[in-house]
This record gives sequence, C-alpha cells and structure tokens, in this order.
Amino acid sequence: MPTPRNPTVHVPVVADTEHVFHTTTRCPRIPLATEPMTRSAARRGGLVECPRCFETRMQRLERDQPRVTASMERSTTTSTSGFSHFVVE
Repeated sequence: MPTPRNPTVHVPVVADTEHVFHTTTRCPRIPLATEPMTRSAARRGGLVECPRCFETRMQRLERDQPRVTASMERSTTTSTSGFSHFVVE
C-alpha cells in the first residue's frame, strides 16, 4: 500500500526551542505535548522535519525497496596467454 502524500505529522504545541515536526511518535526527541497536522501545513508554518525522524523514515524506505539481485555469471572464455586458470572478463 503506498504511503499517503500528506501524512499526519506531530507538531510541538510550543515551538519556542525547536522548529521541527516529528513523523514518528517513537522519536526520543518528541515533546510530551504535540498536535497532529499535515506535513504541508507544518512546512507552511516554517517547521522542518526532525533530523532523527528523517533518518528513520529514509531507512524504512530503503528497507521497503524491492531488492534487485544481479547474477554474477562467470565467463568460460580463457585467455590466450597460456595460463588456463585465468578468466578474461
């Protein structure tokens, strides 16, 4: 299921110290009092994403990406140098 374009983020009720919003409630830097808001509204309000939340989100996106595995086929062509144990790629 795709993630929503404008997910709900957590904005501190009092943004005097840090002007950040949090995308996860598991962030250790999230204040005790927050209010839900859309990401675009938080950005319009001058807030930026918490660096720790951003890293967590990027790691989650990387884990959710499909893995592409390329098979490393070995060439059976041998070199003409006289050494039969070497493979020319």
